[in-house]
Amino acid sequence: MLLAILYMLIGLCQVEAQNKKDAMIFQAMQDEMQRNMEQLCLPGSSKPFFLDYTLKFNDSFEIAGSLGSIINVIRQDSSAIGSVRLLIGDYHRNNDLRYDGGGLRLSVPADGDYNEIRRSLWLATDAAYKDALQQYAGKTGYLKSHPLSAEEEQMNDFSRQEVTGRLVTEKAYQLDEEQWKKRIASLSAIFQRYPKLQNTTVVMYGLSSMTYKVTSEGLKLQEPSGQVTISARASVLGTDMVRINDGWSMTVSAPDDLPDMKELEKQITDFAEGLLRLSELEPVKEYYAGPVLFEDAACVNVFASNLLQMGQLVAVRRPAGSPAGAAFDGRMERKILDSRLSVKNLTALQSYNGTPLLGHYDLDAEGIVPAKELTLIENGILRRQLNGRVPTLKAPLSTGSTRFALTADQVYAGTAPGIVHISCDKGVKMEKMKQALRKSAQEENLPYAYIIRKMAGQASLVYRVDTKTGEETQVRAGELANIDLMKLKRLTAISSQEQVKNYLYNNLFPSSIICPKAILVEDVEMNAASLRKEEKSPLTFPLERQ
Repeated sequence: MLLAILYMLIGLCQVEAQNKKDAMIFQAMQDEMQRNMEQLCLPGSSKPFFLDYTLKFNDSFEIAGSLGSIINVIRQDSSAIGSVRLLIGDYHRNNDLRYDGGGLRLSVPADGDYNEIRRSLWLATDAAYKDALQQYAGKTGYLKSHPLSAEEEQMNDFSRQEVTGRLVTEKAYQLDEEQWKKRIASLSAIFQRYPKLQNTTVVMYGLSSMTYKVTSEGLKLQEPSGQVTISARASVLGTDMVRINDGWSMTVSAPDDLPDMKELEKQITDFAEGLLRLSELEPVKEYYAGPVLFEDAACVNVFASNLLQMGQLVAVRRPAGSPAGAAFDGRMERKILDSRLSVKNLTALQSYNGTPLLGHYDLDAEGIVPAKELTLIENGILRRQLNGRVPTLKAPLSTGSTRFALTADQVYAGTAPGIVHISCDKGVKMEKMKQALRKSAQEENLPYAYIIRKMAGQASLVYRVDTKTGEETQVRAGELANIDLMKLKRLTAISSQEQVKNYLYNNLFPSSIICPKAILVEDVEMNAASLRKEEKSPLTFPLERQ
C-alpha cells in the first residue's frame, strides 16, 4: 500500500511539473506574439495582420530486428521544433505565394525556459516578417501585370472563420521499450524458417508529439498526437533470377492498438510465405485486355489513387501563374463515379467492426470544428471537396480538414482526409463477384480473366481465372495500364462487403479508408513485364547453406 501511495505521489508531481511547463510555453508564445503584433513594423511598411506560432515537442523511437536479433535501437526523447507563419496584407489578398499553409521553420531548445523560447520566436518572426514583405511586394507586382479573372479576383487568400481552442495535456502514449525489443526480436526470428528470403527486417517506429499553437486570432491549442508502425521487409530471387522486393506494414495510433503477438506472428508468416510463393511463379507473358476484379488492398489502391490525391477530393489552390488546374476543377456537380457509389468524409467514428480508425478527430490544426459527416460524392455526383482556410473556387471555406503531420523533423499542417467512407448502394455478395468476372470474360470470348488483390510491382498478387471452371492460378504481375477515373464511372459489379485500411495520407497525415472489398472493372490492359535479371551469385546465402 505504501508503494502504491508513493507511485501516486510521483505521478501527481509529474503531472504538476508538466502543467507548469505547459503554462510557461504558452506564456512565452503569447507574450512574444503580443509584442510583435503591436510593435513589428519597418518604416514605410505594413504590419502583419496574422501571426501563427506552433511548437512541437517529440519523443520518437525505432527498434529494428533481423533473424531473431535486435540490430538497431534509436530513441530520441524531448526533441523540439517550431514554425512561424506571418501574413501581411489582409484576408482578401496577402503575401502567401504557395497557398500551402507553410511557415518558417525555427529551432527550439527542448528544455528551454521562458526567455529562450521567446528568443527563438523573436529571431524566426524577424526573418519571417522580412520574407513576407518581399513576397507581398513581388506578388502585388505580378498581379498588376497579370490580372486575375473576375471570379478569381473575388476569391480571398485566407478565409475569415470562427476558431475554437482546446487544451489536452495527456501524452499520446507510453512505450514499454524492453517488452517491444523482445517482441521485435521474436517477430524477426520468423524469417529463420525461410532461408530463401534475404534482407529480412522487422522494424517498429513510433512518434509521440505534443503540439502547442497560438495565433493572433486568439486560438490557443494543445494537441497530443501519436503513431506506431510495425513493418517487415524482405527480398527473394525468383527462379528466373528476377529479384522481388516486398513489404508489409501496419500503422496505429498507439502500441495498445496493435494486435496481440499471435496475430502479428500470423501476419508476418503469411507475408513471408506469400513472398516465397511469388519467387516460384511464372510472370505474365502475353497481352491481355478484358475485365479485371480488384479485391482487398488493390481495390483500396484504385480508389485512393483516383479520389484522394491533391486536387481531387482534397482541394488545392494553384499559385498565381501556374499553368494547370487541379484534377477536379470544373467537375463539380458532375458524375465522376459509378452511380451506385457515394463518398463521405467522417471524423467522429473511432472504430469500424472492431478496428480502431486512425483518421478520427474532432478539431483540426487551425481550430476549425469539422462536420462529423460530410458528403463529397453522392450517387456518383461530385458535391464538395475537403479544404483548409486557403479558399479555392469550388471550396471557399474550410471544412476543418487541416491536419498536423506526424513528423519529428518539421512542423507542418496540410489538408488531408479523416475517414473516407466509400459506400455502395445495391452491391453484390463477394461470392458473386467472381461469377460476374467469369461471365464478363465469357461474353468477350476470353479463356481467362484476372483477379488482382495487391498492387506492388513484381510483388503484386495476381491470379489468372479460368472462365469455364473458375480455377485460380497465381502468376507474377505484368505491366498494368493505369486505372483512371473514367473506368470507375461504370463498373460491372461492386461488392456489398466493406473493408477498412488505416494509413498515413501522403506518408504524413493519419487517415482511414472504408470501401467496398472488390470492384469489377471492364477493359483493363496488361502487358508482359520488362524484367531485369541478376547474375547468379558465386556464394550461397548462409541460411540456405544451413
